[in-house]
Amino acid sequence: MTAHAAFDSVHDNAEERATAVSNKGLEAQHWLLAQCYGEQAVHDLLAQQAGASASDA
Repeated sequence: MTAHAAFDSVHDNAEERATAVSNKGLEAQHWLLAQCYGEQAVHDLLAQQAGASASDA
């Protein structure tokens, strides 16, 4: 297998996993973010985004 083919295989697998999580909805996306970055980081990000949305109104 060439380096290019190996990269394409890894990229395709990651893309499939991302699509699967996205298709499962917002709860699954939050769960994955919490697994990767920790619950507090996700909480902080959501609070920050909620504040930004409230100030946009």
